[in-house]
Amino acid sequence: VLPWMRARLPLLYAQDRLVAVADLWVAADCVSTPGYAVSWHERPVLFA
Repeated sequence: VLPWMRARLPLLYAQDRLVAVADLWVAADCVSTPGYAVSWHERPVLFA
């Protein structure tokens, strides 16, 4: 991830626990939950 984009990544929390960083990383125990998906539409270029 480009350094100047790091502060702009959406962080998703469930209560006080970080469960996803945009659609780049999702906690393993959240991936298996049926019915939910993380998707960042119109996301900017994050990698060089």
